[in-house]
Amino acid sequence: MSSKEAIVFILDSSPSMAQCLITGHETSEDERNLEDQSSGCSDGSTGDTTVHPEVSRLSCAKEAIEKMVCDLILRSKSNECGVIVLKTAKTRHHFASEEQVEEGTAPFPNITELSEVTKPTVDLLKAIREVRALSKSEDEDNGVRGDICDGIIVAANALYRRTSGKKYIRKLVLFTDAEHEVMVDTDQIISVVEGLKKMECSLTVIGLDFDHSAYFEKPVEDLEDEHIDEQDGNEHEESDYETENGSDSDETGDGEECHGKSVCKSVIKHENEKLLVSLAKLTGGSVIAASTLREMLESTAGKRIPRSTRKNIEFVVAPSVSLRARFSLLLSQAKIPTLKREAVILEPDGTIAKNGAGDDMSSAVTNSTSHWDVDNDGVEVPIHQRTQAFKYGSDLIPIGTFDLEGLKMRSPVSLEIKGYVSANTIPRSLQIGPPYVVSGEGRKACTVISALAEALHRLEHVAICRLVKSKDADPIIGALYPLTGDYNEDREEQSVPNPHRLFYVQIPFAGDLQALSMSPFEETSDIEEETVCDTLIDSLMLPKDSLRSNRIANPAIRAFNNTVTNRALDESSGIVNSRRVRRGTSESMSTPVGLLKNAETQCQRFREIFPTIDKEDSKSQRIGARF
Repeated sequence: MSSKEAIVFILDSSPSMAQCLITGHETSEDERNLEDQSSGCSDGSTGDTTVHPEVSRLSCAKEAIEKMVCDLILRSKSNECGVIVLKTAKTRHHFASEEQVEEGTAPFPNITELSEVTKPTVDLLKAIREVRALSKSEDEDNGVRGDICDGIIVAANALYRRTSGKKYIRKLVLFTDAEHEVMVDTDQIISVVEGLKKMECSLTVIGLDFDHSAYFEKPVEDLEDEHIDEQDGNEHEESDYETENGSDSDETGDGEECHGKSVCKSVIKHENEKLLVSLAKLTGGSVIAASTLREMLESTAGKRIPRSTRKNIEFVVAPSVSLRARFSLLLSQAKIPTLKREAVILEPDGTIAKNGAGDDMSSAVTNSTSHWDVDNDGVEVPIHQRTQAFKYGSDLIPIGTFDLEGLKMRSPVSLEIKGYVSANTIPRSLQIGPPYVVSGEGRKACTVISALAEALHRLEHVAICRLVKSKDADPIIGALYPLTGDYNEDREEQSVPNPHRLFYVQIPFAGDLQALSMSPFEETSDIEEETVCDTLIDSLMLPKDSLRSNRIANPAIRAFNNTVTNRALDESSGIVNSRRVRRGTSESMSTPVGLLKNAETQCQRFREIFPTIDKEDSKSQRIGARF
């Protein structure tokens, strides 16, 4: 499966999008942590992305698209996206030529394509910020078209033109409040849906102030089983929807009887929501009833962990018994990208040269290392007179590159089980390095690995293995465990009764263990001290949704991403603090404030039982504490 993504964002800019967004609930600390994981940031100093009641639907949608585009840029340089705006005063997209626009015969009028599907740029981010909603007078006087159906058609065609016959993860993301009238051409829409299914492209609808959500794991196989004008969300959502809004005939009757604009808008919104749910069901997508920026970001959030390469490996289960398996990295620590050094090109007058876009011009540079003779100043040592050596006591033992190659143990990439031991014999403190998942390549190999994993889980044993990660690499020793936990989209661990895979963790050789010298401790705690510790632990037990590491953004990487994004849009933007604190909230890696208040009594009791003594060190520079 390809790792490249191609996403087309569809932004509704109808007059109703200028209304204030109704927030459904107060943003929790855990939700703010998720917002911190987004790459962009509207405020360069605090990065406060909390949606306030006075923020318009369009402003919130633009900010969400901006963050999602930034996230695509930061995740991979091969990701691509396009942005299409609905209900615009002008018409500009790949379907309409300039002559057709001037003559007023352009297909799908009042739709603007800010960017074709290509690698996102800073200019696209700036263009998104410039989008404005039409006023009601402009919409009514000019008869503006460009509804959500037209936008989906244009977006689907743009995605097809760029990705047809290529390997991409395709997706359409629509931001709308669904409060404008839609002209549905059923045959045309069905044709577009069939094209999306062939491209394996899903439709995700971010419904601003929608009442209900709907999620579909896979597309409907037979289009005849699904009608475009039917509501097909989850069963409980359907019943709630019908109970709250009534049937279609009742709503139409109420609209004709009341003749009220609010009732008509409610009918239009309800019908449009049903249409979007049907389209999402047909493409295996979803409809997200979003009332906060956090919900919008969560709906299309990508994985933060880099995609692991599934390496082929020979798995020796027992003597003379081997099979082809896959070896994949399970965890990878995210790091700040390294800086790229380039030489600035100067004009004859000494000023920095500019390109056609007005940006600074630079050229790549290469690094070279020179070695100079200590006894002869200014004399460089040629490469044929250099040597490499290892220090052995007071002597230097010459060992060259070819010598190091000769020390290697020639072996293919392999994982070989040497025997089995009880899981209790290998403490967690001896596990080093990241874990790797071992899965089968073929059906029979998967069956063998699944059976082995279940047996290890049932017997509470682990396998001691010899691993060669790459060809002719030095072998390492490790342990194979049954993979008894899986992760859902929220990266929450869920135990499964029957493991079907294994995971490998390296364990140390004799020379890897450190000989620690620690003072003997013979004192034992009494019952009162143990009770105080137990009470303190109980009082500081975290709630289920607090301080989950997989939902907390790395502060350093978060600050770096926000700084780069802000500076790309504004060169005068400052540095984002890596330990920023929101107004009225605590730092993301801090204990919840409410929990600390409830544990004040237990903390005070702990200090009374285990008093500390302030001690000034010999240099009078720091104050330490000891029991």
